[in-house]
Amino acid sequence: MKYRHYAPKGDVIIFEGDPQAVAREICRRYDETGARAAILALPGHELWYAPRRVIPLGQGDAPEDVAAGLFAALRRLDDEEDAVVFSEGVDPTGVGLAVMNRLGRAAAFRIVHVN
Repeated sequence: MKYRHYAPKGDVIIFEGDPQAVAREICRRYDETGARAAILALPGHELWYAPRRVIPLGQGDAPEDVAAGLFAALRRLDDEEDAVVFSEGVDPTGVGLAVMNRLGRAAAFRIVHVN
């Protein structure tokens, strides 16, 4: 329960792997879901998902920017009551390791590896 405050109410699934393959898989699953859904995308990847509903993970490419944007994105998802959230994974090096840990907790560590 310690971490629940920052986890959205909806189900979160993280996708890791080749960025283009991840985007295709997220789009496929987003299009198949009948529930209200959102996509958490790294800065610069938002256009890959148009016209789907995307919430950017931060404002810049630096891991620090993504870290700063993560909590705002999770709170926004809670406010908007999305049932399903599809998220791109973050490179787990440096600050990215902390971001993936936090994102993993929000997803109850549901991570899909895409080739």
